[in-house]
Amino acid sequence: MASEEKLVKTTETIEKVLIEKETVIETPDIHEKESVDYVFLLNSFFEQKFSDPDQILDKLKSKNDREARAYVLLRIFFEGNTYLVPLKKDISGNPPQWADKISYPVPNTKKTNAGLDFRKMLIVNDESFYRIDEARISSSQKKIIQDNFEEIKGRAIAYIKDFKKAAARDRNKKTPLYKLSALNNFLDELGIK
Repeated sequence: MASEEKLVKTTETIEKVLIEKETVIETPDIHEKESVDYVFLLNSFFEQKFSDPDQILDKLKSKNDREARAYVLLRIFFEGNTYLVPLKKDISGNPPQWADKISYPVPNTKKTNAGLDFRKMLIVNDESFYRIDEARISSSQKKIIQDNFEEIKGRAIAYIKDFKKAAARDRNKKTPLYKLSALNNFLDELGIK
């Protein structure tokens, strides 16, 4: 009888140790940096119907024009969606009072006004619409993006959250900060009815 109790206690101890070990293994390393992925949209993406096509990058241009001018997009994951933030050669036309909310400067010596434009950010959850590739941008721009990726991602997420608040109150097409946003095409993906 005593040997049966020891066997039961030993089995319980082993199960407990295994459970604790699994928990430790599944815990993510919070200090691990997220990788920076550059993507390029394929023409099949532009063949979709959008509610506000004017705000989709080059949607109204021909297939040949889009292929000749491919945007470099930065991929960010948030709340189950894949966001693609375009690197544009000139973000100087953005209203200066909103610059920190809608863009992130990524200049180089030739394109001093280049930057990421959060207003033209897209949601593309279907990976067949884009390809991941090495970005053909200057090494100084890559360094800026790599070194500041967490800040860039934080600003993009802040823009998304603020857009969602405005859209939930039906203010996304009235508020100057969001009325020209490409996110107006992705209300279903954002969970806005």
